[in-house]
Amino acid sequence: MKVNDSNVLDRIDDETLKLLSRHGVRGWTMDTVRASSGLAKDTLYRIVGSKEKLIGRVLIKYFSVYRDKMSAALSMDKELAAILRQNLMLLAELLQILPPERIHAILLEYPALDLQINNVMGEYSALLASFIDDKKRKGQIKAGVRSDLAVRIIQAFMRDTLRRSNESDIYNDTETFVEYLTKGIAAY
Repeated sequence: MKVNDSNVLDRIDDETLKLLSRHGVRGWTMDTVRASSGLAKDTLYRIVGSKEKLIGRVLIKYFSVYRDKMSAALSMDKELAAILRQNLMLLAELLQILPPERIHAILLEYPALDLQINNVMGEYSALLASFIDDKKRKGQIKAGVRSDLAVRIIQAFMRDTLRRSNESDIYNDTETFVEYLTKGIAAY
């Protein structure tokens, strides 16, 4: 079995994601991943290094997938509220896969991952700022709206949602946030 075989990596990542979703950081070991992926212990450690590196790689992988989906949604030909709703609903979808209380526990255990996640989302933030500026030029967003501040407000909502350690209705909170945001910045 080749160490760089993408099927092997996908199996490891999928199993790790399931374990993170069900148990968070604790409640499983690298041996659990090894057994379910069918790898020898030394092979698994050669591929992933450590539990922290494995968790980091899996989080970055899935956050990158959703960052790309959210970035693509910015170019949809829909009204402002629908585009913002789509973006934040994608975040909610990710949080159904990786519940906020699990992410919260992961970030407490491995605080360096918070910076890595922020770095992944940085590209999306730049695209979101350009999206807001473009909508201002088209007269769909009030001229006085500062794109940098609007992005920081959206980021704060996203970070708050990621760090929640209790169950909440993410979809309703997202819908309410989009309504408040669009009423505040929309030019119509």
